[in-house]
Amino acid sequence: MPFTGITFSFGALVFVFICFYPALENSFKSNFLEDNNKNPSILKAASVSYGLISSLIVCGFKIFDVFVDYLFDYHRISFLRWYRILYFSLPQLIMLVLLRPFGASEYIPCVISAQSILFIHGSSIFLYKFGDIVFTSRTCIFISTLFATTASLKCIFSFYPSCQSNSLFLAVLPSLLFSVGYFLFILKTILWFKRLYKNTEKFTIPLTNDKYFCSITVAITNIYIFLIIVIECYFYNDVLQNISEAHLAALIYSAVFFIIIISQFSDKIMLRELTSTMVRFKLSIIITIFPIN
Repeated sequence: MPFTGITFSFGALVFVFICFYPALENSFKSNFLEDNNKNPSILKAASVSYGLISSLIVCGFKIFDVFVDYLFDYHRISFLRWYRILYFSLPQLIMLVLLRPFGASEYIPCVISAQSILFIHGSSIFLYKFGDIVFTSRTCIFISTLFATTASLKCIFSFYPSCQSNSLFLAVLPSLLFSVGYFLFILKTILWFKRLYKNTEKFTIPLTNDKYFCSITVAITNIYIFLIIVIECYFYNDVLQNISEAHLAALIYSAVFFIIIISQFSDKIMLRELTSTMVRFKLSIIITIFPIN
């Protein structure tokens, strides 16, 4: 079966469902809240609340950008903005509106893991759509699957910690899968920039907007993943189920950092293309109002 955005989106939704399944299954148990709601006030902490609100404000500006895209009939890259809004604002909105009022911290591992999967999905499908042969191979699908599996396993093991405590293999499995996936992604990154340098410098092939978008996405994604690694290493003893206020705030602010930085770099080219589209749009209005006989 050929790879398409629809099939990959379906796979991402399956992984998201896997993240929420343990919480949904255990929520019917009478002692679920007592066993898993270890820190009900964490979502009401000042640093976490400010982080959630700031991320939603940033995504609100991105929604306005999407509105401008559609207003001037510029749809080619507008889906990228929707993906950013989806995999950053939706999890934050769930924590702020649905979990925070009830102190339902037991669902935080599900939301964090789901956000990671949506981030992987958004980056991968963009690179697959606009990248060349480097990012259209089955290896990239395999890398995305490894990352999504890692996020799902971390969430599952946060609800069933005995699985890791009773098995050394299961204890190291998430880290092993992530390490393999990140190593392969770094190799793809090196191959991408090496190919880009060869085409632009040796063969003097101009850098297209699509390749620029892909280069920015690859570079910022590597920085974001490295930032997450630093955060997880710093809070090494902090599992998702017992996540601390500082750990959760760091994850939220890193997401805000990612969307701001990647938007600043990529929107430069989008603005240039949008400007030419706006000129055509204005000319069509002038011709409509003042038709040339």
